[in-house]
Amino acid sequence: MKKGVIVLLLGMCLLAGCDVFDKTAQNEFETATKLWNAGDYQNAVKLYFALVKEHPSSSRADEALYWAGVTQFLYLGETEKALQTFRLLLKRYPNRGMAPAAQWYIAQIYELGYSDYERAAAEYRKASEYSNREVNGPQSRLANYRLGTAAFAKGDLKNAESFYRKTLENGTDKELAIKAKFALAGCFEAGDNLAGALKLYKEIEPEYANPEAIRIKIRALETRIMKKSY
Repeated sequence: MKKGVIVLLLGMCLLAGCDVFDKTAQNEFETATKLWNAGDYQNAVKLYFALVKEHPSSSRADEALYWAGVTQFLYLGETEKALQTFRLLLKRYPNRGMAPAAQWYIAQIYELGYSDYERAAAEYRKASEYSNREVNGPQSRLANYRLGTAAFAKGDLKNAESFYRKTLENGTDKELAIKAKFALAGCFEAGDNLAGALKLYKEIEPEYANPEAIRIKIRALETRIMKKSY
């Protein structure tokens, strides 16, 4: 009986200790975020890393690494360091909530930071696989869209078209659907499928952010189609 009470008390103490540590980590995360909001990115990153070092089991640890990586890439111009940070997140916390977003940023770094479209395509595929935890989830559709842009940049129209079509499957949100249709129309146009491009441009014209730009494309395509018919 006494042993059972002692074990129970030890368990309660451990749980209480964990709760205290997690509150400390939460406070440190909030402090780092305040620095970030104030534009003190260098010190914010230092605090995010300190949190991970001191509280590696905290529920905030993966978020701290994620924001450190984002800040390094977008605000400090530390592309290689950002890549290492996102990879560290995936290594330590592969099943945490920020893992899919970290993989997404790795793909973006290769595409936008290094213009390495081959590697970017491979990393976007990994991002899509991460997102398959949520079948056809928004991250997966976004990954397919970026795979399409990477393929188009390489002149691979067939795969670009395939990825844009996948983006449009299963309830893509409105903004992404318009972007994917515009990009798909660009594929058709580059592949000389002028009628297909014209149809898509007309479809998105009422909802496109810059309808006049679409109208210019439509008029140009109509002229090209007319000339080809002579």
